[in-house]
Amino acid sequence: MSGASLPPQCATCPTSPAIADGTAGEGAELSDLLPHLRDLIVEKIDCARLAVVIWARCWPAQAACPACGAWSSRVHGSYGRQVRDLPIGGRPVLIHLTMRRFVCTNMACTKVTFAGQADGLTARYQRWSVPLAGLLSQVALELAGRAGTRLARALGIAVHRGTLLRLVLDLPEPAIASAPEVLGVDLSRFCDYPDCWRAAAADAVVAGVREAARGRARSG
Repeated sequence: MSGASLPPQCATCPTSPAIADGTAGEGAELSDLLPHLRDLIVEKIDCARLAVVIWARCWPAQAACPACGAWSSRVHGSYGRQVRDLPIGGRPVLIHLTMRRFVCTNMACTKVTFAGQADGLTARYQRWSVPLAGLLSQVALELAGRAGTRLARALGIAVHRGTLLRLVLDLPEPAIASAPEVLGVDLSRFCDYPDCWRAAAADAVVAGVREAARGRARSG
């Protein structure tokens, strides 16, 4: 890929912006600008016109097995994966990431080996970074399919509308603190309700009117 290339470990800015109190730091690290990359060892960054490509590796000393939760420091090997990340300057970001595989030391566990994860960046069976997945889930929840796709494209993220809809379906159900206190009744279709529903709805409407009248009487 053509474009500017940064040498390995070149993650320090040569100049530091002034802080609000008038002081200035000695230099910003890459993890200060992109905190979800703090556990990576960045080897190379290619900045092209259409994309930013990062080559990095993640070598944690140990990791927890996703099946049994046991921690292991026995390294089985390494593998490569590609992770799409949040855009930088309107350009999509692709991370070529080399990760470690570990051996589960729990003899009763069904997993023999498992892949380590970079905290705050990767998740199991996911080709998007955790921040990018969170952003797309929020876009999908607010705008759904086509509108969400147009907004994502404006942000520099290429995603299909069907993918956004699947993200909405994968979101956990929100916790319900208590039952609703007020229920609405469509009186224009009242005759279409079953008899048992009509009786219950009529009782609820009458009770609501009486409660509202008592409230007005107390306040008056």
